[in-house]
Amino acid sequence: MSKSLTDKTISGLNWSFIGNNLLAVINIVVGIILARLLVPQDFGLLGMTYVFLGLAELFVTLGMGFSIQRIKILTKEHIRVATTTTIFSSAVIYLIFWFFAPYISKFYAEERLISIIRVLSSIFIIQGLVTVSYGQIRRDLDFKYILKIDLISMLLGYGFISSTLAFLGFGVWSLVYGRIASAVISAIITIIKVPINLQPLIKKQEFKDLAGFGGGISLSNLIFYASSNVDLLIVGKLLNSHLLGVYTRALNLMKESLTKVTGGIYNVLFPAFAAVQDDPEKLKIAHLRTIQTVSFFVYP
Repeated sequence: MSKSLTDKTISGLNWSFIGNNLLAVINIVVGIILARLLVPQDFGLLGMTYVFLGLAELFVTLGMGFSIQRIKILTKEHIRVATTTTIFSSAVIYLIFWFFAPYISKFYAEERLISIIRVLSSIFIIQGLVTVSYGQIRRDLDFKYILKIDLISMLLGYGFISSTLAFLGFGVWSLVYGRIASAVISAIITIIKVPINLQPLIKKQEFKDLAGFGGGISLSNLIFYASSNVDLLIVGKLLNSHLLGVYTRALNLMKESLTKVTGGIYNVLFPAFAAVQDDPEKLKIAHLRTIQTVSFFVYP
């Protein structure tokens, strides 16, 4: 017997709540271990790259993952067009960062950033390959499987690989390789559930169906990202990687609980709201209840 949308949403919120708390604990524990094995400068170097790479991530998939969740009738053509788009856009952004890495390095006066940025940019290709598959899992509100993806990739990538390499003296590269490993592991588990359709397809109507909403999401995320990360750009530019490392560790620890609560709810409710987008009254009631729930946890 298939579950109703309400049952799926409640189940998704439960799994998201459990998952986010588990991930938060793991993140804090692994962060403490890495803080003992690495120096603040290592975290600072990575923080310098995240300002630019994080910005690029907003455009790697052109919001296709969200569009896949939102579109009312999802066809095979939509999936193929979305996959073609994300693979192409991720490859373009990867090449852009490969060539512009020296200029970012010059901006910070930190030559080591060239190789770090070029290696980390490979994550864009991985994201481009699996964004559509990941979006389909979210569309189905299968957050139990999402938890499996996030938990295994964090434990093996960030937890095991980064910690082991840090212990062996790899320095900042332990963080770089750990993040890449997490992305690869996440991608593998994702495509086990929803295989990638690699048949390229370009169709104007399907692209318009997807890009109209996805482009708006990308623009909205850009504004939010700029307002939330301009401080990292300033600290990294005016101070140094050591102080930026201290700042980012403290900032991430402070934000941990807030982002896990709000992010978890948002991830579940976006596809749930998309399923009732043609019922304004039901959508309005659900939206107001969501605001009340989030406020209850966040404002105190």
